Amino acid sequence: MCDPALTSLLQGTVEDHIYRQHISGAVVAAICQDSAPVVLAAGFEGLHSTQPMRVESRFPIWSITKTFLAVVVLRLVQRKVLTLEDRLNRWLPEIEIVQSATIRQLLNHTSGLPDYGVLPLYGQAIRDRNDPWNYQQFIEYSCTNGAVVDPGQGWRYSNLGYMVLRRIIEVTTGQSLASVIQSEITDPLHLAKAAVVQHSEEFQSLTPGYSRFLDPSGAATDVREWYHPGWVAHGFLASPAADVSRFLHSLFAGELLDANYLTEMLQLIPVPGQSPANNVGYGLGIAGETDPTFGQHFGHEGGGPGYTVTVTHVPVLCDRKTTISVFCNSDECHPRQISHALLHVMFRYFNEHPTVKTSQQSRLSAAQ
Repeated sequence: MCDPALTSLLQGTVEDHIYRQHISGAVVAAICQDSAPVVLAAGFEGLHSTQPMRVESRFPIWSITKTFLAVVVLRLVQRKVLTLEDRLNRWLPEIEIVQSATIRQLLNHTSGLPDYGVLPLYGQAIRDRNDPWNYQQFIEYSCTNGAVVDPGQGWRYSNLGYMVLRRIIEVTTGQSLASVIQSEITDPLHLAKAAVVQHSEEFQSLTPGYSRFLDPSGAATDVREWYHPGWVAHGFLASPAADVSRFLHSLFAGELLDANYLTEMLQLIPVPGQSPANNVGYGLGIAGETDPTFGQHFGHEGGGPGYTVTVTHVPVLCDRKTTISVFCNSDECHPRQISHALLHVMFRYFNEHPTVKTSQQSRLSAAQ
């Protein structure tokens, strides 16, 4: 994976895509088999091309956090603290809506709860720089005018459902989300730079992120000065790209969940409106689909003011387990396009250079 020719191809591909997408910069972290991540930076942190993007730059990972939350829940299930079929009213009896929804349904977006992210009121409150809604306000403003449906009646993406999952995690463990993520995931995997963002000061310490969402003139603005992390009701982590690739790669390597729970996680519910040929679905905190070239792959995207991110795991890319993250500091970026382009570059390269071995294969050959 550290072959200089391949690294050069990947770097050129990233630079080409950020140029064509008219964005300032991106960081890519790729892991193949058990090798250390190859981390590439392209472009700049700022709009004025003065500070080059750094491989260690930390970005908000937005909804990729859902995969972290799902892993925490499944680890609690492994320890029999709760079950996937527990109903909402067992842990949060004070909630008067969808009480019969199960933890499984919250995880795979079939709970019947709506999404606050599409509400005009939500976007306007952020633009007006209002204080974030509290837990009850998120529910009150989201669950009006027939927005709630019966659990199990179909798939629809719900940030609100993951806010409820966060509350269940905190109730069952007696700890804050930040503490649980640290003890269950980041400490065991030694991800020292990945952590839940809890305060505006922490958000302001991240790499600059640019959006036209706020300025009436449409000018790109650094969001760190005005966006409050509390507007993501389920919470989110900030991380370098390398740590997120390491997290997902470790998940599929069996370092976080027993095999049967990983299998549960990957039971996909079809996502409406997608091509049947791509087999697009959503499992327990993770999405999956099929690429005609390199086959089935799993991961998650994240998007919010100033940043867009994605992480993808391909179980078999030319006989290699491969994970790749793409982090951009613009909300106008399309990181999935970059990720897929890079995976296609790797697929072609490994097919054309079958003697290129991963570090694991090399060690096995040496041992034999």
